[in-house]
Amino acid sequence: MIKSNNSIRRRFFWGLLSISVAVLLLTNILWFYSEYRQFKQNVEETAERTTNQQKALIKREVERTIDYINYMRETRKNDSVEELKKEILDRIARIRFGADGYIFVVTYDGTTLMNDTQRELIGKNIWNFEDPNGVKVIQEERKAVENPDGDFIYYVWNKPTEKTPSPKITFMKGVPDWEWMIGAGTYLKDIKDITDANKALLKKNLESQIIEMFILFLVILAMVIIITIKLSRRIRSEFDDFSVFLDNSILKYQQSDNKQFVLKEFQILVNYTNKILEERRRMGEALKESEEKYRLMVENSGDGIVISQKDKFIFVNDAFAKMLGYDKDDLIYRNYKEIYTDKALNKLKEREKQRNKGQKVSNRYETVFKKKDGSEIDVEAYVTIIEYKEDKATFAVIRDITKQKKMIKMLQESTVQIGDLKGFIPICAGCNKIRDDEKENKPWVSPAEYVSDRLPNINFSHGMCPDCMAKWYPDYVNVKDIKKGNKDSD
Repeated sequence: MIKSNNSIRRRFFWGLLSISVAVLLLTNILWFYSEYRQFKQNVEETAERTTNQQKALIKREVERTIDYINYMRETRKNDSVEELKKEILDRIARIRFGADGYIFVVTYDGTTLMNDTQRELIGKNIWNFEDPNGVKVIQEERKAVENPDGDFIYYVWNKPTEKTPSPKITFMKGVPDWEWMIGAGTYLKDIKDITDANKALLKKNLESQIIEMFILFLVILAMVIIITIKLSRRIRSEFDDFSVFLDNSILKYQQSDNKQFVLKEFQILVNYTNKILEERRRMGEALKESEEKYRLMVENSGDGIVISQKDKFIFVNDAFAKMLGYDKDDLIYRNYKEIYTDKALNKLKEREKQRNKGQKVSNRYETVFKKKDGSEIDVEAYVTIIEYKEDKATFAVIRDITKQKKMIKMLQESTVQIGDLKGFIPICAGCNKIRDDEKENKPWVSPAEYVSDRLPNINFSHGMCPDCMAKWYPDYVNVKDIKKGNKDSD
C-alpha cells in the first residue's frame, strides 16, 4: 500500500481545521466589532438619555413650582398679596431635588427674589450680569419666559458646592401677573459624572464578555480539533479498505462491478448513482419535450399570454405583441400599466382596492388597452396569481374582443331602429304614401323614403311588378299572360 504525507486524510484534517479556526476567528472578530460598536452607541445614548432626563427633571420641578404658586393664589385670594408672595418664596427656598438641584426666582427686571444656595444675590439686580463667555444670563432668562411654555438656556454659573464657574442648562418659565421668572438648572459636569459612571459600567461588562467569548473560543477550538482528528481517522480507515479493494481489482483484472465492493455503502452508492444518472437522462429528455410543447402552444396561441411581476412584463407571446402593435422586446420589462387607458386604470385600481378589502374579485373582466399607435382596443382578460422564480407573479390570457363589441353595438342599434317601425303607420289608401309625423308639417312621403329615414343601413333596389309593367308598358308585355300568371299564383 502506497503511503504519502500528501494524503487526502492529511489534507482533510488540516483543511477542516484551518476552515474551522478561520470561521471561529472571523466570528469572534465580527462579534467584537459588533459589541464595540454597540458599546460606543450605548455610551452616546447614555449621555443623551442622561441629558434628557436631567432636562426633564428641572422642567418638571419648575412646572410643579408654578403649579404650587397658582394653587396658593387661587386658595388664598383674600390674603395680602405681599404676605402670600413672602410665604411662597420661603417655601421655594426649601425645595431641593436631585444631587444639588434648587429653584430660584428673579423678577422680569433682573432682581433676585430667591436663591437659597446663593443668598447674597437676594435683593440684588443683576440684569447686566455676564458669564465668562459673554452671555448676559438674566436677559437670556427674560427671553426664555416670553415663551408661554418656557424654554431652556445655556450659560456658565458658579456651582454652589464648588464655587467655581461651570457650564449649566437652565429651564425658565414665567408668572406674568407677578412678573416672576421661575428657574431650575443642572450642571453639565454632573451629567458628565453620571455618563462616565455608566460608561465605566458598560466597559466593565464588555471586558467580561470578551473574556467569556475568548474562553468559549478556546473550548470550541478544542472540540473542533478532537472531532477533526476522529473524522480524519475514520476517513483513513474507509479509504484504506477501499484502496485494498481497488488493488485487488486491478491485480485480478476484475470488472468494476458493484458486487465486488467490499463495503455495502459503496455498493449502494454505485447502484443509486447509476439510477440517478439514468433517471436524470430520462427526466432531461421529458423536460425538453415538455418545454418544446409548451413553447409551441404559447407561441401559436391566438390569444395573448403574458406574465407580469412587480408591475412589469417579464414574458409576452407573439400574439399579445401583435395585438398591441409592438415587438416582443419592446414590451419586456415595460410597466404593464402603460398599455391601459385612463378609464381602464381607474377600473384596475378599483379592483385592487376590492381585493385589498378582502372582497371577491372575478378573475375574468373586460377592459381597454392602448396600442402602440395610440388607438384603443377592447379586450377580455383572465388573470390568476402564480409563483414565478420564488416570487408572486400575474399570469394573464388576453383576448381581443373589439370586433365582437362592434357587432353587438350594431345589433343593438338595429334593434332600436326596427323598434321605431312598431305601431300604426298612417298610409294613404289612394297613392300608398305614408305620413311622416316626425318631420315638420308632417309631409306625405314614399314608403322607401319613410323606411330609409328609420333604417339607414337598408338599401332599396328599384324595379316593376308585372301589373305596373302591363299598365305602363303594354307594348312590351303580353297582358293576358300576366293576368294568367297572377291567377295561377293566387
